[in-house]
Amino acid sequence: MTLISINLDETQSNFIKKNKGDKTCSPTFLLRRAINERMSQDSDSFQESNTELRKKIERLMETIQKQANFINERGLLNEFINYD
Repeated sequence: MTLISINLDETQSNFIKKNKGDKTCSPTFLLRRAINERMSQDSDSFQESNTELRKKIERLMETIQKQANFINERGLLNEFINYD
């Protein structure tokens, strides 16, 4: 368990006081919800970048395969392998 202290502006403070008995408006509930939303956004962002990275790797693999096919079709494979 972690103890967190935050500063609220007057409007936020009044909202908390006004809804004191409502558990879904408690500072703890609201903070947990905000943290979970942010974690979800970060997860979505990671998933997007991971998917984009996979696409780039696939395109790179396709390009390399095309180059290898071209070299092989021209009969230049041995020259390519032995090239320093």
